[in-house]
Amino acid sequence: MKTPPKGQRQRPLERLLGLLLARADALSLLLLAAGLLGFAALPLLQRRISFDENALLAGSSRPTIRERSPEAFTAAAQLAAALEPHFRTPRFGEQLRGALSKAGLETYDQPFSVTRRGGGGGGGELRCSNVHAVLRSPRGDGKEALVLVTPVTLQPFATDFNQTAAGASLAVSLVHALLLHLRSAPWLAKDVIWVVADASCGLVEGVAAWVGEYQQTPTPRHVRSLAGAAPFGRAGVLQQGVVVEAADGRVGGLDLPLPGYDGQLPKLDMYWLLKSYTSGWVSAPFAGEPAPPPPPPLRAAAAAAAAAFGADAADAEAHAARLASMAAFAWAQARGLPLGAHAPFKTAAVDAVTLRLLPGGGGGRPSLDASSARAQLAEALELAVRSCSGLIEKFHHSFFLYVLVGTRHFVSVEQYIGVVVAPLLALVLQAARLKREQDEALGEEPPLAALAADRAQWGAAARRVLLAHALCAAAGLALREGPAIAAAAGGGTAALPDAGAAVGLGLLLALGVGECAQLLLGGRSDSKSVGTSGQRQQEQQQQQQRAAWRRKQAIVQLSAAAAVLAALACLNWALAYAAALALAPLAIACRGRAGAGSSLGRAAAVLVWALFSPPALLQAAYAVSGHARAALLQPGQLQWLLLGSSDAAYAVFWGLYLPFWALHGSIALGGR
Repeated sequence: MKTPPKGQRQRPLERLLGLLLARADALSLLLLAAGLLGFAALPLLQRRISFDENALLAGSSRPTIRERSPEAFTAAAQLAAALEPHFRTPRFGEQLRGALSKAGLETYDQPFSVTRRGGGGGGGELRCSNVHAVLRSPRGDGKEALVLVTPVTLQPFATDFNQTAAGASLAVSLVHALLLHLRSAPWLAKDVIWVVADASCGLVEGVAAWVGEYQQTPTPRHVRSLAGAAPFGRAGVLQQGVVVEAADGRVGGLDLPLPGYDGQLPKLDMYWLLKSYTSGWVSAPFAGEPAPPPPPPLRAAAAAAAAAFGADAADAEAHAARLASMAAFAWAQARGLPLGAHAPFKTAAVDAVTLRLLPGGGGGRPSLDASSARAQLAEALELAVRSCSGLIEKFHHSFFLYVLVGTRHFVSVEQYIGVVVAPLLALVLQAARLKREQDEALGEEPPLAALAADRAQWGAAARRVLLAHALCAAAGLALREGPAIAAAAGGGTAALPDAGAAVGLGLLLALGVGECAQLLLGGRSDSKSVGTSGQRQQEQQQQQQRAAWRRKQAIVQLSAAAAVLAALACLNWALAYAAALALAPLAIACRGRAGAGSSLGRAAAVLVWALFSPPALLQAAYAVSGHARAALLQPGQLQWLLLGSSDAAYAVFWGLYLPFWALHGSIALGGR
């Protein structure tokens, strides 16, 4: 914002903007503090979860499977006994298909392949095959369908799903008993599809292959359907889905993991529907009930805050426990990795949730045997299918942007979005302050030559910033896809991800430090040069040009970062919030005044730049994820953090954060 000529009064809005920009540093710190404290205060805004859609008719009926279809449990028990000895053999699939055909269900196979990454678990292509059956509703019009999924390791190998024979037989027999009952259910208005997803190639990959083939939507790059021209039976448009994930035959608890790809969530009604029915009809504890105690550091902070403000210690600890639960949920969203096999359904606009049966028998806690678990879970699933059967999905309204504070409370989007906006405003404020300084340095009426040089410098600054981000993104892409490229070329990839992560990060750090050292040497040479007054004036002009050059780069980068994070907040608010918390302190501390100001200010800028460096943030992320503290820059940590994340989180780290950190580091170390 340029200063108006003398004698011309400023408009009120210009005067207000001038006051804000004059105190931009203090306001930016306040905004950053508001973002942190606002997140800590979010549990105070929690609301109890309830149904938004009355058409679900939740709780208006009782299960009838035990009364009307007792033979279904007998047939299910016989199927479980027949399948269990043949777990992970071809005979398992043959007997399953025979039981489905005997029940009068349409049965289809879908082969698919998965290309695994190189590394400790090996690489190469794995081939698996899904099985699905279709139950046509005798009273429906066939336009809509519900889907039930039971992941089972059908092949002799397994990748990421450690399932026992008892767990596989429990999952299959449970849904088999339910479908036998649904054949004669008078209220069933939608077709029901049962998918036995082959989890040998991956828990999520098997479901992704089936959803992609059914919906004709893109699958993940490493998953490929091989159905070809083989028959693939379809029913109506998929509306809701439930994935029953059973790792063992004894059930010690239940869980409903919600975040899918890039933090996408099912509608809150879908979660609460399964939560209500399983809590009411299954005598197994629910994960997170009662709420676990907060971590020791958070508990100590809550006790100190309660003592300082005279609050009740028990209330403070309960708030800390809710904050820890909410932070864990937000962190899972930020990482963007699917926590359940329901994730592929969300990408196809299908509302689905995973019901995970936690293994029992540990720690002396009571658990349900297979027979009891089968009967109780069948009753809960019957009620869930009945509620979804009468629902018109296109009129279904419910929250799909939310954060769970516990198992029964949540915070909605209009309440938590403010904590994301606050650090983003700090970035915008720093960019506006630097723009004002640049306008003041240019003068009120600059000559035409100065204006032309200024425009050219703006274009060069934008190109350099774009090039820096593009090069970092390309380096990250090469690191991530390097094992696959090497595998395609026939090279060994056993240790490539570990070594590649270490080398890639080391090279990037070396480039950043090298550029900062070059700027430092340039500043020192300028300070040592002496000569005539004309030479000194020329050197001063060169220093001013370099300062303007760095300011323009910072302005372009701050503006671009704020715009990217604002767009990202619409897709994954937690990732945008985490990135903004990492970038805002760098923008405030390394703001370009470090060299021109006091030595204390420059030291503070360098300290902040070091605290928010990639090694420090990676170590913090590793600790936040629940791992024990370990030595920094171990290959296993780098592989888990850099390669074991979603595409969005990986792109934000390499394409946004690293070049931002490098440029602001050059400002902090080199000054203006």
